[in-house]
Parts: sequence; C-alpha cells; structure tokens
Amino acid sequence: MIIPQTIKGQIIFGIIFFNFINVSSFSQSVLLISSNTNVYDTYQEQKVVLLKFDEDTWVNYKGKYGGFIKISNFFGKEEHYPNGIIEGYVKINSVLDTSTRKEYKSHILLNQPQDSSTLNEQSIPQLVKNAKKYDIDKYYLGMPEKDAKSVNRKSINLLDHNYEIKLHYNSTNVLSKIEIIGKQEDALAVDTSIKTQIDQLMILLISKNGKPNKSANYPSFLELEDEKVTNVAIWDLPGKSIFVGIGETNDLYYPSVTYLKE
Repeated sequence: MIIPQTIKGQIIFGIIFFNFINVSSFSQSVLLISSNTNVYDTYQEQKVVLLKFDEDTWVNYKGKYGGFIKISNFFGKEEHYPNGIIEGYVKINSVLDTSTRKEYKSHILLNQPQDSSTLNEQSIPQLVKNAKKYDIDKYYLGMPEKDAKSVNRKSINLLDHNYEIKLHYNSTNVLSKIEIIGKQEDALAVDTSIKTQIDQLMILLISKNGKPNKSANYPSFLELEDEKVTNVAIWDLPGKSIFVGIGETNDLYYPSVTYLKE
C-alpha cells in the first residue's frame, strides 16, 4: 500500500493549536482512517464536522474516548501542512489499520513480536515450573494470611519482565485472589511487548496446568475497554480459576494474570 506523505482534504474551520509531539520519539501509533470519514471537533453529542477524508488517510493516534478516537495530522517538523494542522475525533469503526510512526516513515511492515514457539520449557523459571504447591512464586490460594504476609514479596520477575503482585484475602483470612500485573504501556505495546509477555505467560501456565479450558483470539487495542481486563485464556481447575488477559487504564495497557479461589 502506498502511504500518502501528507493528509489531503479541505479544513472547514481554523487551525486547532496543541502541544506538538516530540518528533524524536516513535512511541505513538499511527492509524489508517477510511475515506469518507468525518472528523469532529468533539466526541460528545454536540459535534461539528471539521473535515471529511476524501481518501484513506494515515493520522496520529492521540487517545480513545468511548466509541471515538482522537487523531491529528501532525507528524513532525519535516512535514508540510498546506491545509494546516488539525486534531479531532473519529469513530472507532473508521480505523482500517494501525502502524508505528517509525514504520510510517520507513514504509516497512510491522515488526512481529517474538514468536511463542521460540520459547521452550527450559526458559521458564524452575521455581515456578516445578513448585506444584505454589500458584506463583511462594504464594498459593488458600494460604493463611499470616503466612502470605511473611513472604512479603511485592513483585516477581518472569522471563525478564517485572510484574506487580497484588494479594486479596477473604473473610476467613486466607488468600483468595492473586493478581500478577505487568508494566503499563501505550497502545503500540499491545501488538509488541505486551503480546510477547502474554505468549510467555501462556507457555508458563500451560506447562504447569495444561491447556486452558477457554481461549480467545488476541485482541486489537481498539477492542479493549477502559478499567477492564479482556481475557485471552481461562483455566477452570479444581478449587480455582486462572485468567490471562490485557487490561486498560486511562489509555495505558498491561498484561494480567489472576488466580481466583472458588
């Protein structure tokens, strides 16, 4: 696909000024918006159409707001903007594709995350793989609160990624829920580093618990919902369930594993 170097279309209203993105960073993703898409001045009910794309157009992703995405045509100082710089809101279903700012510049395909098939069982920490008594690290569901607190571990490193450990106790003072939460990252990480972590976590859990009872296709960041975890695999085991998924909080995303006592 040939990517246009500038965004075409007539701007109906004046230029909307905003804080320019640091052009030395490629951390933000780029979206391909379908032709005939309206760009609105807000995502709320009272909306004004700023412009309509007359062809499929690449834009910068600026954030998600319910069923809308905030976009901008600003790509850096080196670009030319004969029609001015604009930012506005488009509907999520108008997005055809996503890429990175770096790949937009170099016209190359999206780098694929590490293939889970390259991770073998020897790369899984032996402490987690062989300790059948424990669910994760030195913790297990049903563990007395006193014993769990004596472990005093707030994080764990799995396959070179750090995860926060959150513990929850029930009314009988036993460990009833364990959450393993990865680093929060931007939308671009959903198809790169977070995808790699999910693959690694799946291998770790399958090696210990067998294949999951339920699984789902890996989601796009557009399918994720704020303040929710979208599960990609669920294990229903005697006395407990395990959930692997991707969470979103304020347009930041993270891998998650939850152990829940029945």
